[in-house]
Amino acid sequence: MIFYKLKEVTRDSLIKAGTEEFSIHGRQRSSLNQILKNAEVSKGVFYHHFNDKEHFFEQLIRYSADIIVKYLNHNSLLERKDYIDRLIQAMLLKYDLFQKYEFFLKFLIRIYEEYPLNEVQDLLTNSNPTFSQRVLMENIDTTLFNTEMDVESYKKIIGRYINQLSTEISLSFKSLTKQQVKEFYVNETKELRMLTYKEEYYDTH
Repeated sequence: MIFYKLKEVTRDSLIKAGTEEFSIHGRQRSSLNQILKNAEVSKGVFYHHFNDKEHFFEQLIRYSADIIVKYLNHNSLLERKDYIDRLIQAMLLKYDLFQKYEFFLKFLIRIYEEYPLNEVQDLLTNSNPTFSQRVLMENIDTTLFNTEMDVESYKKIIGRYINQLSTEISLSFKSLTKQQVKEFYVNETKELRMLTYKEEYYDTH
């Protein structure tokens, strides 16, 4: 990944300037000249590593996703066998991460607001396909799911719904405690459990 090849001071400056500019103006309206001015990085250094603004933007998404994935992996997310619980826990870990890296939060919120969900998901998933697939596939207790549809169909429904919840509540991260975020997800997924899980697993909290 290109950002890891940069000197630390250059990398940090470009990340900060880039996430701020894209967060405010979006991908199309953002100014590369303004990013480089704020980062105090020359065009020569920039074009030695990046093809253009679009390439920089995509690499910034991938770097953001890589930071998130490494954090999630470190926190033993794959030990949770309940699929809904696992995805909620992933969102809570992202909350912790965004408290530490607030500039990522603003940047990713703007991306989710501005671009189709499938386009963003492709970029994020392709950043670390191995771990992303493990979260979705590995060590999941499939006996919890209803039998009216196949498991993969239920997982798609769950994933899309929780991603939608994540987009909604991310806008309020700064004003909410972690407990409030957890309660939001638990309350908002009660009906989802009833739709996708067997009755004996409706309430696991």
